[in-house]
Amino acid sequence: MRHAHAEWPGYSGEDFDRPLTPRGLADAAAAARAMRAAGHVPDLLLASPARRTRQTAEVVVATMELPSSVLRFVDSLYNGTASTLARELQRASSAGLVLLVAHNPGISALAQKLSEDPACPPLPPAGWGCFSAPASP
Repeated sequence: MRHAHAEWPGYSGEDFDRPLTPRGLADAAAAARAMRAAGHVPDLLLASPARRTRQTAEVVVATMELPSSVLRFVDSLYNGTASTLARELQRASSAGLVLLVAHNPGISALAQKLSEDPACPPLPPAGWGCFSAPASP
């Protein structure tokens, strides 16, 4: 899942601290409801510790009424490459269904790789997909 819509370009603080907009908060909740309706309820949620990804993940947990223990913040996910994101998914592969909340371009590049479709479009804010875990290196 890509984090939901965040303040930009008018935000004057550090990139790490950019918050979700009201639209972003609503979109994150809508995405969580759609995931649940599709039967995709995560056993583990890994998220970048940046404010916008943290907020997105917390909205998902609250909307799906998941225990807070499913949520883990992983420093390497902040603006991580597709390879970095895949490595974190591999580490968590025994956890069951894992939801990864991260940033573009890494999250979209990973989705494209996992979909095995070179025409897979980039994930929009709050966009998500369900894929098989990447194979171990």
